[in-house]
Amino acid sequence: MEKNKYNYFFTLPNIISFLRLISVIIFLLLFYCGKIYSAIIILIFSAITDLLDGFLARVLNQQTPIGSFLDPLADKILIITTFTIFMIKNYIPWWFFSIVIFREILVSSGWVIVYQYKTTVTTKPRFSGKISIFFQMTTMVLVILNLYFKSYLILNLIEKLFLITSFLAVFSMIDYTLYARKIYRKK
Repeated sequence: MEKNKYNYFFTLPNIISFLRLISVIIFLLLFYCGKIYSAIIILIFSAITDLLDGFLARVLNQQTPIGSFLDPLADKILIITTFTIFMIKNYIPWWFFSIVIFREILVSSGWVIVYQYKTTVTTKPRFSGKISIFFQMTTMVLVILNLYFKSYLILNLIEKLFLITSFLAVFSMIDYTLYARKIYRKK
């Protein structure tokens, strides 16, 4: 039985999620040391592993409770820390930061409440949440790419992404709120 617990925790998708958690620290160190190019690579790695871990968990049939906790945790930590730094450095507008952070707090709080009152409920990511996270990661990568390349084209795209990503974050908040309400009402 002990061997099963070991294999249960150390699945490839869980290891990838854990590496994404570690990559946040590496990204922060590189970014603050002014190594923007290296920070870009780590950030892109983090964004790719966000797509990869969930896909591999499904394909390899290695979906685990620890993985369903680690994956969103790594997302939240990456998004919140990166956008907080970007806000402090004035790389993103305050209204965009507020919407994204509010979404992350609301969705996280909602799942905590659902788990607290409905311990038998199995939660799954919503498509709206996946799309929202994808656009948040894309915006994040382009903001830091623009620091390195200082391109008007990238800056113009980022300004459009602020609006699209904000809209998707609000849509995702509404979708998750309605979904959580539906789950909560189930007996």
